[in-house]
Amino acid sequence: IIAIITLVFVLYILGGLKLWRLPDDRQGYQKYMLWAIGLIVCAILIVPFGSSDMVYYFNAGKTVLAGVNPFTEMWANNNFFIYPPAVGLGDQYFSYGPVMAYIFTIIYSLSSDSVIVFILLWKIMLLLCVLLCSKLLTILMRASGVEDVKQTSLLYIWILQPLILFEVLGSGHFDVIWIAMILSAMWAAINRKWLIVFPMLAMKKKKK
Repeated sequence: IIAIITLVFVLYILGGLKLWRLPDDRQGYQKYMLWAIGLIVCAILIVPFGSSDMVYYFNAGKTVLAGVNPFTEMWANNNFFIYPPAVGLGDQYFSYGPVMAYIFTIIYSLSSDSVIVFILLWKIMLLLCVLLCSKLLTILMRASGVEDVKQTSLLYIWILQPLILFEVLGSGHFDVIWIAMILSAMWAAINRKWLIVFPMLAMKKKKK
């Protein structure tokens, strides 16, 4: 297991070094696509040593599904994903908004009460949010008159930046969700879809 974890980290670092110098044309970017995909896969497989947040999300979803109100009742945040286990760690009130409470519960209900499955599903959801942000950024750049080659360059910088790869896909921090909401509100504003703008901004506020 340690060897596999080490290999993932090594591939992660090598992939980053390979993509350090990006080409100046669209065809050059296409040659690096497999490296980019491999780097994303490694980020998803990285064990979140520096963060126990996803275990917190797992326990939060489990708590809500059990009918406990995490905003008014104390609940246990036991972490069996680390060694030695942190039993009874963080009996506390819920520190996020109601939107995230629902999201934690939905992902937990799909995990079959397995923290490993929950973490994988959580990271896949975050990856989808990153891709959604990429699509929205493309639309916004096109609307702003940014040329195609620069659009491609900026998208690579967005997807492959360390904050996205390690903090979001690696450690499972979900700031990318509210980024997607803000970008959605910007897209809706450009298209004068005001019935979408205000719910997106309100959901962002209720998320955290």
